[in-house]
Amino acid sequence: MILDSYERAKTGAPKAFFDMNIKTPAVLIGVGAPTHIFLEDVGKLLGTEVRSSEYSKVANALGAVVGNVSASISIEVTYNQEQNVYTVFGAGERYDLERLEDAKKMADELAAKKAVEEAVSRGSDENAAVSLEVKEDIVETDFGAVYMGYKVVATATGNLKLA
Repeated sequence: MILDSYERAKTGAPKAFFDMNIKTPAVLIGVGAPTHIFLEDVGKLLGTEVRSSEYSKVANALGAVVGNVSASISIEVTYNQEQNVYTVFGAGERYDLERLEDAKKMADELAAKKAVEEAVSRGSDENAAVSLEVKEDIVETDFGAVYMGYKVVATATGNLKLA
């Protein structure tokens, strides 16, 4: 039925005893580069007014220029009692370190590095800013503190790299 209505609106020739028209009183406003190609025809098909300006084709350009690209990567540190080491893992990487402070530092650096790499692969420039969100779990028990782990989420945010 919609296809028939479209064909009738396009050709102007009725085909059926009953006719269905899709119309709107709304004004169509052209925004974006390709609207000049089709908007006038759509306005005719809907029996409505079309408005645009000489600047319509660049209306979305500002959003593209100021757009940001971001990526987040999680890295965790756990304690391996059998080997008495701290394991740093995430983003396809795994390292064992003897000292907790070294493991946490490596986790922070690895998360930041991998987040920037991912943001760049998504179209960011190389100067992405990195923020870290850290969560460390230590549980107090009757036998003392038990280290449950460390997690860092790095988020890299950069400007869209324009060619």
